[in-house]
Amino acid sequence: MNFILMAAVFLVSDWFSNKKPLPANATYAELGAVRLLIDQNSFGIVGNDVVFDVRLKFTDGAILSETFVDIEGSPLGHQPIHLAVFTSSATDCLVTAPFDAVSIVRWRAGESEIWVRISQPSSDWVEVSGVSSPPTIVCNVSWSIGLGEPVNTGFLLPKFLQSLSNLSGNSRNGIDPIALPIQVNTIGLPESARIELATTWMINSQGVTTAASTAGIVLGDQIHMGASKSSCMNAGLLLGVIDSSFE
Repeated sequence: MNFILMAAVFLVSDWFSNKKPLPANATYAELGAVRLLIDQNSFGIVGNDVVFDVRLKFTDGAILSETFVDIEGSPLGHQPIHLAVFTSSATDCLVTAPFDAVSIVRWRAGESEIWVRISQPSSDWVEVSGVSSPPTIVCNVSWSIGLGEPVNTGFLLPKFLQSLSNLSGNSRNGIDPIALPIQVNTIGLPESARIELATTWMINSQGVTTAASTAGIVLGDQIHMGASKSSCMNAGLLLGVIDSSFE
């Protein structure tokens, strides 16, 4: 089978993505890249007693084919991956978000979910003319997953050197960039399978980093952030590019 993938979800502002063709008879499918753009103080309530999580869940039986962030107590250990928060605004806008403001906290082979945690309030993620501020329409920020390391470092390093990104790339330690291809296992999926990416925003979910399976996660209060589902894959169906430049 020859799969071509893409995703587009509209949440706080916009999800952007690109598509990536795969060889025939592939046993996995790789999503191109997904980007979330923030143009308001969406996470201003995050603090000691409030943790924001976004669950990205593949439907129709699709499961992740590799592990990037395991649970606490596992042989691999729990090592979150911090996502670079960057801006492409053309204004006098600098990024001041802490390096661990946005992190992947669960991404395990055999599961159908990726969990991203916002652990720092967005009220001071940017600086405009020397004044701290939350993201705005004219000084917005983004983060991405699914970026391969060459694109990751080539795109983010120049921004980091100009204080337009809080990291030089998505990274476990805040220094060394890591590639994050989104791969789902396609074995057993029918030609007609249509996989969707359902997105749920929650506050204070329990067991995200400790539960042995996703069934053991106690979901927190759900927050409505706009449309929550998008088409990701249609086996054998050519889907158009939404965005491939990230600018």
